[in-house]
Amino acid sequence: MKIAALLPLLALASAAPLSLRDDPVRTTANEFVEGGCTDMILFYARGSTQDGNMGASPGPKLASLLEAKYGADKVAVQGLDYKADLMENFSENGTDDAAIAALQAHLVRATSQCPAAKIVVAGYSQGAAVIHAAFKTLPAEALARVNAVVTFGDTQSKKNADKIPNYPAKHSLFICNKGDTICEEGRLEYDEAHSDYDRRAAEAADFIIKMLAEA
Repeated sequence: MKIAALLPLLALASAAPLSLRDDPVRTTANEFVEGGCTDMILFYARGSTQDGNMGASPGPKLASLLEAKYGADKVAVQGLDYKADLMENFSENGTDDAAIAALQAHLVRATSQCPAAKIVVAGYSQGAAVIHAAFKTLPAEALARVNAVVTFGDTQSKKNADKIPNYPAKHSLFICNKGDTICEEGRLEYDEAHSDYDRRAAEAADFIIKMLAEA
C-alpha cells in the first residue's frame, strides 16, 4: 500500500461541489456535551482532515435532516473531537486510540445519564473506522442502547464484511458510492466518488428514522 495513494484526501475539504461550499455549514456541534440529554442523540465522527468535529459533509446534512424530522430541540448533535490525522488510516484500527476512547466515553455517558434517549452513531471515512474499533470493546450496556449505526465511505467495511463488531446487522447501514474503492474494495486509494456523500444523507436519515420507529 502506497502512502501517496491517500495524499489526494488532503484535498477532501475542497472537493465538495461549489454549491455546497457556498452555503454556511455547521462543521462543529457540541450539543450533547454542552446541553445534555434530549429525545435523540446523534454522535458523528468526521473523516480525515475535515474541519471542526463534524466536517463539511455529510454529517451536517444528516444532522439537519434529523432535526427537520424530530425538531431541533429534540435532537442533540455531537461531533467527535479527534485528530482525524491522515496517517492514522494506516494504523491497525484505521484510526487512533484516543478517538476510540472518546467515542466510547460519549456512549457510556449517554447510556448512564440519558435513559430515555434514542442513540444514533454515524461516521464518514476514518470516522467509520472509529466506530468499528470503539464497538469492539464497548460495554454491553452501551451497545444495547444504540438504536442505529450508519457509515459513509467506510474504510473498514470490506475488512469487517459489512459488519459493526458486536452490533446487530439489521440496525446497521453501510453507504458506499459506486466507484469508491475505499469502501468497495478496501483499498486506501482516493477517488472522487469518496467525496460525494452529501447526496446520500437522506438515505441515511430515512434508515435512522425507520430504526427509531421500530425501537
